[in-house]
Amino acid sequence: KGNFSCCARGHPNKMPCDKARIVSVMLGTLWRLKNASHAGARWKVLAVDALVELIEQDPERYFPSTFSYSWTEGPDEVQQEQSLELFGDMLVVLQELFQASEAEGLAAGRAPLALAIGPGGEEGSECN
Repeated sequence: KGNFSCCARGHPNKMPCDKARIVSVMLGTLWRLKNASHAGARWKVLAVDALVELIEQDPERYFPSTFSYSWTEGPDEVQQEQSLELFGDMLVVLQELFQASEAEGLAAGRAPLALAIGPGGEEGSECN
């Protein structure tokens, strides 16, 4: 949650919101936190576990499915607003991918896969 500088300026002329630009980075960070939580020595990951647990207690707070996009339009700077998708159902998909990766890794005796998520939020290559 929170506002970026583009939000504070009111997205003049419907300029894109920076919140949408960081979705793939946030998803990649969450994947890495979950991976570190499952792959490391117990004494090394206590802080990571606490952070993952905090996120999982209220995922909508940290990864909102939608957000309110407001902008000013025209010479009179009329305020407009609409609800846009932000993370949508991507957390559900990420959790399903992580569980599948974890099950596959455990079956093969290794840690879950590292997932590369591209700049548009699309899945990229997988690597160990």
